[in-house]
Amino acid sequence: MSKPLQLTSAFLLGTIILFGAGFTNISAAHNAAHDTRHSQAFPCH
Repeated sequence: MSKPLQLTSAFLLGTIILFGAGFTNISAAHNAAHDTRHSQAFPCH
């Protein structure tokens, strides 16, 4: 697998995990995603 494809895949997977967990009903996963977004100065509300 080429380096650009690896980087793109890793970025997309991380984005899906980070932002997808924000919509889950599992409180621990939601809170972790929420705190991570805030730690990166990303406004989510």
